Amino acid sequence: MDLPQRRNESQLNRAYGCFAFLGLVTLPFGLAALLQTLGLMYLDEGSGGLGEALSGWAYYWGILLGGPILLGMLAATAYGIVRTVQFRHLALEVLSVNAIVCGGGTMLLIFAADNASQPLLDYVIGIGFATYITANLLIPAWWFTTGRRRYRMKAPLRNKLPLRSDGAQTQEQVMRSTRLSKSDHYANGNRVAVMRAFLQPPGSFGD
Repeated sequence: MDLPQRRNESQLNRAYGCFAFLGLVTLPFGLAALLQTLGLMYLDEGSGGLGEALSGWAYYWGILLGGPILLGMLAATAYGIVRTVQFRHLALEVLSVNAIVCGGGTMLLIFAADNASQPLLDYVIGIGFATYITANLLIPAWWFTTGRRRYRMKAPLRNKLPLRSDGAQTQEQVMRSTRLSKSDHYANGNRVAVMRAFLQPPGSFGD
C-alpha cells in the first residue's frame, strides 16, 4: 500500500472512530431510557434501588466530565463531517446526516419538550435518539470489520484516477500524464537516435 493510500485509510479510520465515540458515549443514556421505558429500572429520585443509585452517580460524573465530553463530541462530529466532504463515502454521509438530523434534532426536541411535554414529542425523541446511537455503533463496526478490507481491495481501481464529474482532470492526473508524456518523449527520442545511427552509411559518423 503506497503512502497516499495509507494516509487516506488512516483518516477514514479516525473519522469512523469519531462516530463510534459518539455512539459509545451516548449508549449508557440510551440503555437507561430503554430500561426505564420497559419498567425494568426506575431512575427517578426516591424510587430506590439500583436505578436511583446509578442516577446519582451519573449526576456527579456529569458535573465532573460533562464539559470535556461535550467538547469531545462536538470535535468528533466536526471531524467526521469534514472527512465526509473529503472522501464522499456513502457510509460517512449516512453518519453525518444522522449526526445532524437525529443528533442535533433530538437535542432541539428535548429543549422543546421541557417547555411543553407531549407524548408524541417524547416518542419522536426516543426514535431519533435510538437511531443516532444505533447508526454510530453499527456503521463504524461494519467499517472496521468489513468495509476497510473492501476499501483496500479496491485501491488498484482508485489508482486509475477517473475524471471529475465535470470531465476535467484532477491535479494529480495532470502531473501523472505529464510524467508519462515526458518519459514517452525520451523513449521515442532514443529510438529515433538508434534508427538514425543504424541507417547512416559507413564512414559518415565522423562528419
